[in-house]
Amino acid sequence: MSRAPRWAIAQPRMHVTLAGNLAETLAALEAAAAAGADGLLSTELALTGFHRRVPELLDVEALADAERQLRAACARLALPASSSTAISTSTPRAASSAASTSAA
Repeated sequence: MSRAPRWAIAQPRMHVTLAGNLAETLAALEAAAAAGADGLLSTELALTGFHRRVPELLDVEALADAERQLRAACARLALPASSSTAISTSTPRAASSAASTSAA
């Protein structure tokens, strides 16, 4: 009998900057992999944050780069992750494409 998948759930500390949020999310992904999780679910808007100035402060190219970094980490760790963003770099996207492109 195979075991049920073990998913880690992360609620990283929020930062005003995309770089800070990405660092927290990548750290949570590394911790989940180290703990033997089969995947990571993070909070809504983990990469972009919740503050109302997101539309004026967020650079779409920087967000696309952050998503690429997240996908690369998922592939490297063979760990799927789900994380939504406030502004999509492609339409439609309810969650980061890291979940669909990571190794499982």
